[in-house]
Amino acid sequence: MRTKMRLEAGVAIAGLIAMTGCGIVGPSCLDQQKTGEVVTVSGRIDAGQVTSHLVPYDTRGSQNNVGLSFTGQGTATGPRLMFYATDARCVDFIPPVGNTGFNQGICTPIERPGGYLGPDGALVPTSMILGGPGNGSPQGFHEYKIFVVGDPNQAANYTIAVTWFSGPDC
Repeated sequence: MRTKMRLEAGVAIAGLIAMTGCGIVGPSCLDQQKTGEVVTVSGRIDAGQVTSHLVPYDTRGSQNNVGLSFTGQGTATGPRLMFYATDARCVDFIPPVGNTGFNQGICTPIERPGGYLGPDGALVPTSMILGGPGNGSPQGFHEYKIFVVGDPNQAANYTIAVTWFSGPDC
């Protein structure tokens, strides 16, 4: 009886180790992830301005990860930029205000950034994730626009770095 219980416990532990992706039985979860650069764009946005960049969607992965950075990002006196991804055909994008203005036809944001709360309690945008065809986007999805909305009072330099990602979330 004890031998059978030890054997069952050993099998359970081995199964747990294999499920956690520790790499003991096969590749680890992190070893199964792949990523690569798509495009990096940089620019300067003046106070109160809106600009955009046409960005290719890289289909080598299941999603494109967008890193967002700008001068003074997250500081108490730094600029407050916002970023939105829309359909590539969007021309007349109007930045949403609060929880309104998101339904703009082809200019409706398909993604807004995530980030963290800054010293003033406002969102400091740091990233966006765009799913590709079969992962939330329509068939034939191959490009989109990223709109940069400037701070009302000060200019800023910014960088948008897009990478593709494939593999399990670990």
